Amino acid sequence: MRTIRRIIAAIMLLLVFMLPQISAQENAAPIHVVQTGENLASIARNFGVEVNLLMQVNNIQNARYVRTGQPLIIPLDGTAYTIPVLANGEPGAKTPIGREIVVVLSTQTAYAYENGVLQRSVTISSGAADTPTVQGRFRVYRKEAQKTLTGDGYSYPDVQWILYFYEGFALHSAYWHNDFGTPISHGCVNLRVEDAQWFYHFAAIDTPVTVIGSA
Repeated sequence: MRTIRRIIAAIMLLLVFMLPQISAQENAAPIHVVQTGENLASIARNFGVEVNLLMQVNNIQNARYVRTGQPLIIPLDGTAYTIPVLANGEPGAKTPIGREIVVVLSTQTAYAYENGVLQRSVTISSGAADTPTVQGRFRVYRKEAQKTLTGDGYSYPDVQWILYFYEGFALHSAYWHNDFGTPISHGCVNLRVEDAQWFYHFAAIDTPVTVIGSA
């Protein structure tokens, strides 16, 4: 009899911990993956939601910019999903699902997001006025743990933690200066060694990288 009571008590205790998780799953926003030929207007129409709300929830600045395979949060009830309040200067995530890197040139800051939540922000050194850092939306296409970086008038051996995102542009460590917060590079996004190492392990191939002038 005592054994049965203990089993019942254990089951009840388990249910106490499980019910909040089940409730949270039931209230979670559904995710729709953009299919070939779809756009925000057609997706909003199919789910019966407003385009503006769909853009707000997913931090989309331009209604014409959605790509095939992009995951979107669908705010079916129109009110349940709120946008987090951002600290001054923080750009916010550009995609709600997965990892991404956002670089803001005006504040010389790089941000790492995962599932829309800020994981880390660090001070950088981007391209100087005559060698500016490219702006736009890109993806990490190659990673190199260490190599010699050479270009017009410079050669830096043993540069570590390199994340290439567009042609020769990359995020990487810079051991030869400590002018972080000032745009003095040859175009790449310079990071302190420990910050570059963190971002290198954070970002996989195909991780989105967005470089913007200001938040």
